[in-house]
Amino acid sequence: YRDSLPTLSKYLNDGYAADLLSTRPDITSVAWPSFATGQNPGQTGLFDFLHRDPETLTFSLNDVREREFDFFWEYLDGETGVASVPMVPYRSPEGFFIQGSLARVNANRITNARAIADILGDAYDYHVDVSAQTGDIKSNLLNRVASREQVYCRLVEEYDLECYFMMFSAVDFAQHHFWAFT
Repeated sequence: YRDSLPTLSKYLNDGYAADLLSTRPDITSVAWPSFATGQNPGQTGLFDFLHRDPETLTFSLNDVREREFDFFWEYLDGETGVASVPMVPYRSPEGFFIQGSLARVNANRITNARAIADILGDAYDYHVDVSAQTGDIKSNLLNRVASREQVYCRLVEEYDLECYFMMFSAVDFAQHHFWAFT
C-alpha cells in the first residue's frame, strides 16, 4: 500500500522516528481515551478503569459514553473509517465505525451501517473481544489477526475515505493475558 499511503511512505522513506510516551498512569483505561482525544488524563477525567462515587464510596466501571469527548477524527475534513479502538464508545462518523473492546459493547449496535454488521457477522469470524471466543489464546489471537486483516482490507476496498483508523489489538490482548503470569 506504499503508493496508496503517500504520507506514511514519506515517513518510512525519510526515516522519521520519535519516542512515543504513554500516559500516566500507563494503563489501557487512561491511554486509549487520551490517544483518541489528544487530551491528557486531567482533561478526560479518566484515571483508572473504576470510578469512585465520593458520596457512597462505591466503585463502578468508568463509562466513557458519559463523557463529552471530541475524537481526533472528528476534526478531519473528509470521511473517516474507525474500527476496533479500545475504550472508544460508538459514535457515528461520516464513513464507518466498528465498536472496540471495553467500550460497553452493545451487541445490537457495534457499527453504524447495517451493511458492515452483515459483513462482520456473515462473512468473517469477527469478535470484538478475544474473551468472546473459546479455545487456546494463541489460536484465538492468530484467528483475530487474520479476521481483522480480511475485514479491514474489504472495508478499504468498499469505502473510499480520507482516513482509516483501524486497530489490530491482538498484541495488546496477548500482553494483558500474560500479565497474569508475571
